[in-house]
Amino acid sequence: MAAVVVISLMAASGLLGYLVGRRANRRTPTWQQRIQRPALARQAVTLVALVAASQLHRSAHRLVGARRRGYR
Repeated sequence: MAAVVVISLMAASGLLGYLVGRRANRRTPTWQQRIQRPALARQAVTLVALVAASQLHRSAHRLVGARRRGYR
């Protein structure tokens, strides 16, 4: 019996939380607004990857150049 009460209270609190947290006047965003954030995120990830590749390339050239000159 106690388990039924606990389960019903959990269901009621979940439903109440959903109803309170829901925004009634929220508009559905346009497709342009929906893709804007993921597109920006992809561009940011691409930029970070390019910067990391550039740094690796520079450090590899420095290392190879130092070994060719006889420095270690």
